[in-house]
Amino acid sequence: MRAGRLESLDAPRIPALDGLRIAAIGLLLLAHGVAVFYTVFPQQRLIWFLGCWGMDIFFVLAGFLLVRSVLHDPALPIVDRLRERFWRIGPNYGLFLLVGVALAALTDGVWHIPLRYWLFVQNFARPHPSFLPELWGIATAVSSGAILLVGYATLVRKGRYRAALTLIAAVIVAANLVRVWHVLANDPLWDEGVKKITVLRFDALAYGMLAGHWHGMVWSTRVRPGGWALVAIVMLVLAFMGFALTDENHSLFSRSLLFACDGIGFAALVLSLVVLPPPLPWVSAFFSYGANRSYALFLCHLPIMRIMEMFHFPRDRWMPCLLQAFVIAASSGVTAMLVYRFWERRWLCRSTGYSGP
Repeated sequence: MRAGRLESLDAPRIPALDGLRIAAIGLLLLAHGVAVFYTVFPQQRLIWFLGCWGMDIFFVLAGFLLVRSVLHDPALPIVDRLRERFWRIGPNYGLFLLVGVALAALTDGVWHIPLRYWLFVQNFARPHPSFLPELWGIATAVSSGAILLVGYATLVRKGRYRAALTLIAAVIVAANLVRVWHVLANDPLWDEGVKKITVLRFDALAYGMLAGHWHGMVWSTRVRPGGWALVAIVMLVLAFMGFALTDENHSLFSRSLLFACDGIGFAALVLSLVVLPPPLPWVSAFFSYGANRSYALFLCHLPIMRIMEMFHFPRDRWMPCLLQAFVIAASSGVTAMLVYRFWERRWLCRSTGYSGP
């Protein structure tokens, strides 16, 4: 089977996906930031679920772009791919770990960062520890993504495209079966017991990889964008209603197949977006600017929220909550721009030759 790459596969960026990345970070910030309003607005369950969607979008985008890069240059050595991936994620991650342990030392007297955090395996087969629990998504994306990347890239380098597709499909089927078995056998909680454990979420990136493989091969023209958009709507509505109408900690669907609905829905959404015509230049520039800083923004807002908690500002009225939310948002945005400009971008330039904005 030959790789029938489309023109968009060779493009340096897809503006619509940059926009989707901005939407994802927006959902995550909403889900985390709404905690400030918990005393005056305790009904936050569905908003937290939107935060789950934000992380699932990042998973799907990571898988899609991973496959896109492999199909664009199949001959690139796997070691170089892993090195590039590390330099895109590692510097910000390491900086955040150091900031996190510094804050933990001030509040809890903890100065130690366990080795498993540096290896991105702190939640590989068990619930994420209480130290910096928000890092579960990065750990899952890096550890599972590295394994999937090695397998997929190895097969593509040998020209075995059908075997690469079979690998992705097998991972998706196996992950869903393992989740169903785990739920039936152990009755875990939805959040800590399923959602945030890597071995139970190995398919999180695989849906994006499947979309990337489909888009990169000649089959991508067989389904119109409107068809993919319809699939996305149906699957995401099913996932949202399944979560909203059940107790997620006791529902088999919410703890197993819901993640498959999310993955399929966002993969279909990506396939419907990649064929859209480019937006106006200023819109593309805005999307690119925001997407480049989304990773730094995700990491920066977490310690800023912890610093705000240390001051014990009142949260029993709407106005103090709104003021704190504004301070967190503004501080996070400014800090993310500085981190990207003076830290993340410099590492990218040195390690990968990146020269973008």
